[in-house]
Amino acid sequence: MKPCLRLFFAIVLATAAFDAFAQALIRVPSQATLQQAIGNVSDGGVIEIAAGTYPAPAGGFIIFSTQKRFTIRAAAGATVVLSGAGSNILHFSNSSTTTGRPVTFERLTFSGGNSNLGSVGGAVTLVTADATFVGCTFQNNAATGTDGGGGAILSQASSVFIVDSVFSGNNARRYGGALGISGGSRATIHNTRFVNNRVNLPNHFRDSLGGAIFLLDSELRFTNTRFENNQAGFSGGAIYSFGSWTTPANMLDTTIVGSNSTFVGNRLQRDPTSPAATPTTGGAIQAEDDVKIYLHNTRFSGNSATQGGGVATYRSIIEIYDSTFRDNVATGNTGGDGYGGAGLIVSDDQAAVDGSINRQNGMLFIRNSLFQGRSSGTQANARYGGCIAAVGDTVRQFGNPPVGTPAQNRAILDIADSAFVSCLVTENGGGGVGGAIMGQLIDLSVERSIFLFNEARRGADYTGGGGGIFIFSSSTANIQSTTFARSVAGFNGGAIAAIGSNLDVSNSNFIDNQMTAGAWGGSAIYSSPQDFGAPLPIVDATGLVQNSVFTGNQGGATLLEYDEADGPFNRIRYGGNRVFPDDANFFVNAIAPGVQTAAQLNGLVLHGASKAPAANQGLSTAPVVAGMVTAPRGVLSTSAAGDAPAPVFSNLAYAFSGGSGTLNGAPGATTAGFASPAGAGIHTLTVAGETFTSPVVNAPVPATALSLAPPDAATGATSILSWSAVSGTFLEHMINEGVGRSLAATGAISLGTVTGTRTYRGLVITREGGAVDAARLDVADTLIFKDDLESP
Repeated sequence: MKPCLRLFFAIVLATAAFDAFAQALIRVPSQATLQQAIGNVSDGGVIEIAAGTYPAPAGGFIIFSTQKRFTIRAAAGATVVLSGAGSNILHFSNSSTTTGRPVTFERLTFSGGNSNLGSVGGAVTLVTADATFVGCTFQNNAATGTDGGGGAILSQASSVFIVDSVFSGNNARRYGGALGISGGSRATIHNTRFVNNRVNLPNHFRDSLGGAIFLLDSELRFTNTRFENNQAGFSGGAIYSFGSWTTPANMLDTTIVGSNSTFVGNRLQRDPTSPAATPTTGGAIQAEDDVKIYLHNTRFSGNSATQGGGVATYRSIIEIYDSTFRDNVATGNTGGDGYGGAGLIVSDDQAAVDGSINRQNGMLFIRNSLFQGRSSGTQANARYGGCIAAVGDTVRQFGNPPVGTPAQNRAILDIADSAFVSCLVTENGGGGVGGAIMGQLIDLSVERSIFLFNEARRGADYTGGGGGIFIFSSSTANIQSTTFARSVAGFNGGAIAAIGSNLDVSNSNFIDNQMTAGAWGGSAIYSSPQDFGAPLPIVDATGLVQNSVFTGNQGGATLLEYDEADGPFNRIRYGGNRVFPDDANFFVNAIAPGVQTAAQLNGLVLHGASKAPAANQGLSTAPVVAGMVTAPRGVLSTSAAGDAPAPVFSNLAYAFSGGSGTLNGAPGATTAGFASPAGAGIHTLTVAGETFTSPVVNAPVPATALSLAPPDAATGATSILSWSAVSGTFLEHMINEGVGRSLAATGAISLGTVTGTRTYRGLVITREGGAVDAARLDVADTLIFKDDLESP
């Protein structure tokens, strides 16, 4: 017998034995075209493609409202390229969520796709679809339309599950160089690389957004994923996210959860052919409006923008845990440039858009993380806020008339158990404040942290304030159990400068901070009321500095207060502090007589109140105190795709006073230092017989398990899918094939009446990263074999 000369298809069995549960298989190029194979494949079948390049037809291969689930994959060991050849490659859409079934794509390369339509992605378009991509490559695809987005994949109201894949060299004119995700879509990504994707090629849109990923009113999850050298022209060098305000609130859930991932070298850079826009924001990630982002064990290195070199939030919420920021930069020297080398918070409403509604302020929560400004020769991280710049809703607070109270309009910056090391701001055309943190109209909370080697350099004017922290304009700061060491300011406030704000400090250490030559003073703290003129209000300086240690601070008075007899007033008080050396250069107030020792400060009365609610103590010898932070908390045994092999280590920052130090058993430790990498164990600092410790653990390795009972079933029968998080600090479970998202650690679901063989893939998302497991349900089909051949 021989095949007839006309077009034919052959469905053969996936196993040598003719098992009733075998998966039907269609081979290409036995089919005349891949499109014909898509039409002919059975429910639960597989289209297997031989090695080669397969050009897409005009308009791309089409999957539309098909009532069958199936897989398209490369044959074992084969390199299969689906080529756009100037056209988009695949359009997978359903008229509604009930008219289609999930489709899986395995080991395919999507290359050279192009779309000049705003509603079509460069390679793949998903509309109300459920797609899984495993081991796929998307390279050199483009969305070039006037409003082009999603250079590789454009997802509208769809679910996309991506594992072990690569997105490289894709671009779009306006948004989402690799992925454009909108309309309530859900994107889940594991062990994938995004490299050199762009939305800033010549003639890009003025507001080009999301060099790798654009997210609008949708959900994104990524684990063990690397974002490298992606670029945008306006906002979100790697990821841009936007959540629409709704009534009632939270009708749309725009959230991002990421863990054990890396952002390196992403940046914002306009092409000269594109119209200039406002300062660029979010070198790696930008969140805007009703968005919530949760990042765990994520690393940011060498990202840049003119504002927020690493991450930026505009009226959104970002929570960061066990993460590392190094060498991120807010570039530029004029106007609104140079804010927040690693992070930025902005909260201003826009009256023309928001009307009378006072929107949520920007919020940034940081736990167990490292912010290192200069680890590899970076000269400066920013002009304002070397690591973080935060600004509240100044439009509402200082408008005419003001709307709301300072408490309602402050941005939130909440930090605990973290280290800020070697962050630098430098003046150029006006600036240079807040070596580590700068805040205007903010609510700042810092606990159990360390600020080490930070610097605010002085420029031509009265800049160079707050080597560690600079706050002003009705801000509040509550700082507890935190160490400031070896920080430097060029004008005032070696560790902290607070102007027109409330400053509360307790149980903290100020060790060897200093002012540079010719500076005004306040080697530890400078404070002042605020009278900058309209529209900024006149504000007293208030607060309480208590139960803290000041030792070895140099360059002018340790505590320097600017004050005025007829107001506004400096009402900050000091109680229960210990001071070394106790000399006449400890405390200076601009309207108090002379300079004060600790004992003299205890008796000082200004503005009708004692400056010392409890006695401060002068010391004759340096006290034994220390601060030590290890961040992140654990050593990871897995890393992101494309990163150096694990382990991923922790870091150690420390400072001490009062004697010689022994660090982890090695004598002769310098009085302040930074050690990276830091391995697992109890890190120990011993100073004059006193011991200080900080632990680092071996973090668990993420794992999950999926199972089916029974693992095979007849058409019309059912099965139970079960899942369980085996290890890792659990966050969420995500399972493809329409099973669910944000699932509990352990659960089970009846699959109902089943038709068609399918493979379920479950991703467990933990603080330590992700892990995938798969379970295949074999479903018997009445069609076992059809050869469609004819005799001669």
